[in-house]
Amino acid sequence: MNDGVNRPVAQVGSDPQLVAFGDDVRRQALMPGWDFQSVQSNEPVPVEVPYRWSWAEVLRPMMVKAYDLVDPVKAERRNLILMNPGLKRAASTQTLIAAVQGVLPGEIAPAHRHTAGALRFMIEGRGSFTNVNGEPCSMDPASLILTPQWSWHDHANETDRPVIWLDVLDVPFILAINQWFWEPFPHEIQPRSRPSGENWKRFGAGIVRPVGPRVHDGPSPLLVYPWERAETALRELAEVDRGDGGVTVEYNNPVTGGPVLPTIGCFAHMLRPGGVTRLHRTNASAIFHVVRGQGVTIVNDQKLEWETGDVLAVPHWTWVQHENRSATEPAFLFSSTDRPILEAFGIYREEARNGA
Repeated sequence: MNDGVNRPVAQVGSDPQLVAFGDDVRRQALMPGWDFQSVQSNEPVPVEVPYRWSWAEVLRPMMVKAYDLVDPVKAERRNLILMNPGLKRAASTQTLIAAVQGVLPGEIAPAHRHTAGALRFMIEGRGSFTNVNGEPCSMDPASLILTPQWSWHDHANETDRPVIWLDVLDVPFILAINQWFWEPFPHEIQPRSRPSGENWKRFGAGIVRPVGPRVHDGPSPLLVYPWERAETALRELAEVDRGDGGVTVEYNNPVTGGPVLPTIGCFAHMLRPGGVTRLHRTNASAIFHVVRGQGVTIVNDQKLEWETGDVLAVPHWTWVQHENRSATEPAFLFSSTDRPILEAFGIYREEARNGA
């Protein structure tokens, strides 16, 4: 029975014979298990730090500069990776990488595929498309577009204005387990072999789905999630659920009811005017994007002030609270997390508490 007192763990001391034995063990490509145990903490200690990338001051101006300097065909992608200062590598959290990508009128980003799952969330512009396995998927404001693992995909802007979107991928996780595969398409773009909107016509109804074999896992067959549907769901939920400073809905796989990708879960959030959410923490890390509004997110003791377009990195196992600074208008956020990975291993956990 745990009486609330933590017992000493793996404190074997520094007896000379034990130390000498440890040296002998290491020479045989072994390691004393008690040495490993003695340096482990009792709960996760994130290496990544809470961080905000400003849309108005950093992300958009830097992308505009990249327009003149970077050819998206030669570079494969004109994108700027949101590198977490705590990690100092191509990662926004320990398992997720976010980037902003820009495509000018008449440009393409060449076709390829990879084992990483990816999503796009439109920030600026409309009418461009991502071609996923031959189906052109329209990229409208604040729409979510999926490119599931090992799917051919390319991007094209056939409008008269630049477009910029947020990318989120599970690349750091895939690299950590050494499962990165990448393949270019034989040509710069893939054929548009399926009609635009086919995935929506098949799976976009929401309350019904086509009759067929039951699938219990895998990525969502629905590739495009319009923001209007998500915002409507949030507003309707807020009318009946008034227990907190905001409400949250999850984008789901219409066939399984699970997350949109096996490794990435996506959520939409609405904060009521002046709303403050309860303190909450999970062992899932998250990337937040401000769809509309202004406010502050407190991560442990750090305040991240945000406004429309900003992107936030929230480390795992940190206390998080969101506040809408407007007293008259709701604020809307989009988030991506690695929760599905943790749920697949049966180790996801979360806690909530009241008070500041």
